[in-house]
Amino acid sequence: MAERLPQTRAVIEEAIRLYPPIAAISRVAVDRDNLNEETVKPGSLIVCYSRALISVRVPFATRTGAISPSSQSCS
Repeated sequence: MAERLPQTRAVIEEAIRLYPPIAAISRVAVDRDNLNEETVKPGSLIVCYSRALISVRVPFATRTGAISPSSQSCS
């Protein structure tokens, strides 16, 4: 049935993208890196709050789709 309602599906997917059903996404750093001018050590837990990802004025990804963490408000 979803195949017959492409616009409805697109609206729902966009709403989930803008307002994800989870509050935060967490990852463990594998290697040493920098995030917002802070050094991240291997094994550090990085938490990005989904609302912060959509409220920043700088694009989250470049036109090629590569993530640009230096432009994000993650803590």
